[in-house]
Amino acid sequence: MKNFSDLIKNNIYTVSVYARKIAAAATVFVLARYLSVYDYGVFSSYVTIAGYLLIIANLGFNEYILVSSDNNLKEVRIKQSYFIVFAILTTLFYILFSGFFPIEQKLVFKLVLLRSFFDNIFFALILPHFQVAKQFTKIAWINIFYSVGIIVITVFSFIFKLTLVKFLLLCVILGFINFLQCSVGTKINYIMALCHLKEFYKFIDNNFKYFALVTIIMITQAQLYAVCISIFIPKEQAALFFAAYNIVSIIQLFAMAQIQQIMPEMVALTGEGLKKSIFKAQKLLLSVYGVIILFFVVFGKTVLQLIYSKEYYTNAYPILITLSVISLANIGGIYGCAVSAKGLQKEKSKIQLQILAVAAISVLALFKFGMWGLISSFAVSSSFTLIRYFIFCKKQKFI
Repeated sequence: MKNFSDLIKNNIYTVSVYARKIAAAATVFVLARYLSVYDYGVFSSYVTIAGYLLIIANLGFNEYILVSSDNNLKEVRIKQSYFIVFAILTTLFYILFSGFFPIEQKLVFKLVLLRSFFDNIFFALILPHFQVAKQFTKIAWINIFYSVGIIVITVFSFIFKLTLVKFLLLCVILGFINFLQCSVGTKINYIMALCHLKEFYKFIDNNFKYFALVTIIMITQAQLYAVCISIFIPKEQAALFFAAYNIVSIIQLFAMAQIQQIMPEMVALTGEGLKKSIFKAQKLLLSVYGVIILFFVVFGKTVLQLIYSKEYYTNAYPILITLSVISLANIGGIYGCAVSAKGLQKEKSKIQLQILAVAAISVLALFKFGMWGLISSFAVSSSFTLIRYFIFCKKQKFI
């Protein structure tokens, strides 16, 4: 019993991150069951576009806060206050000026922006406090509370067939509650940061620009194909892509959770200790992904049918398998994490520029082949990312 209790305690954060992602994925799965294929394509496209626009709200600030503060909790809290205020102002800017965007359903888009801020940007920026304080259990329970809330809203929306606007409003309210819960718990002073924005520069060193540059390039490279699909591909085809993409994003979160947990550890590790940490993480990812890919090959169509209930979505089966195999390249994220942990952001920015160049060239070369051409371009850039980081880490003797 004690061993089981220790197992739960040691992995509760990973479980909570999964719970949060699964809850988020469940929302789009359920929406797809009662929305038209076209409306589902519109909603999924808005989520992708909003996510990309909000890059500015978190230009790698979460990693920068963690690495630049050298595990000093007081300094982490001060930097978080400024960066979160900046993220809030950025989100409000987009909301105010979204009326000038060529968007069909402007209210839905504004609510998607707010939901994306609370669900992704704020969570990423608040996390360093819990990482440095080693309060993974505390943030885990906050995540679980949020996840349960999302599930309740989703079930309620499905039973009463709520409109997309009402569903999003409930999600925004829950996100705001989560915002207050975390802010009070971490004692972050937003008023102080807002009143002293001019002093923001004091907490930024020369490495900041590399964190920002790396984030812009990484997200652009990773989202380029999805954004192109959102904008240029017919919504019915986009719905098929996002039907598979939302499932695969759940397993991709496993890599993210592992990276978030080992990042503070890598900051302190050197030599053989660092090598062992990287090897352990990549071995775990390969094992988990291998099992999941095999499962999708055998039961992929059944999974699509069960989740979405509409026969149309079983056509996403080949997309599901392809994206699952491409997700193996997430191992490169572990190498990238080691590079950031060792303060080599300048070198990382150069690598990411090379990766972005490959991504842009592959998109331009394969764009004429439609959705499958864009998916193929992602496979090319993801493979290059894995290889390029492996070579760099090998030269640095990290692996």
